[in-house]
Amino acid sequence: MITPEDKIYSRIYDGGGFRLVDINHLMPNQIHIHGIAHSLSLLCRFGGNLIEHYSVAQHSVILSQILEEHGPKKAMWGLMHDASEAYVTDLPSPIKHQLDDFMDLENRIVQKIAEKFELGWPMPMVVKKEDQILIRREQICLQRCLPMSGESVGSIVPVSALEAEIMFLRQYLKLKKELLLQSGE
Repeated sequence: MITPEDKIYSRIYDGGGFRLVDINHLMPNQIHIHGIAHSLSLLCRFGGNLIEHYSVAQHSVILSQILEEHGPKKAMWGLMHDASEAYVTDLPSPIKHQLDDFMDLENRIVQKIAEKFELGWPMPMVVKKEDQILIRREQICLQRCLPMSGESVGSIVPVSALEAEIMFLRQYLKLKKELLLQSGE
């Protein structure tokens, strides 16, 4: 059992190199956007059970773009909603939800990410709702699931890890600028 007092060290990429970090006590100053973008661009969705590589970074960018109509803060939440996976990797949801310790650790990391990027807490429900809709679209496009009657899908074209990393960073910079303009700074 993992307790909040336990130390859990992992090597984390921070954009300039690798650092040993206690992920159970992750501090906002140890969270780096370049490290998140890089790591998520290399992580494949659905545990790799897809017809081709499709990264968590690309998924996050698509979700963020969908959420832009709800404002830059919700769009930033969309971009960062899976950022904890840069620190504790991704597990398919049916497995993840059976591991309470993992869920608690992931939740603490998500809270630190929200603090770092001034997103507020908790994650808005619209982010979770749109994520579930996108997951279904990904299943149809990338796992060859059949759409249900009347289900509109569109397409998803996976990009390389490098392209996904660049897309992620561009979306971050765009949203950061919008948030700064919105706050009047």
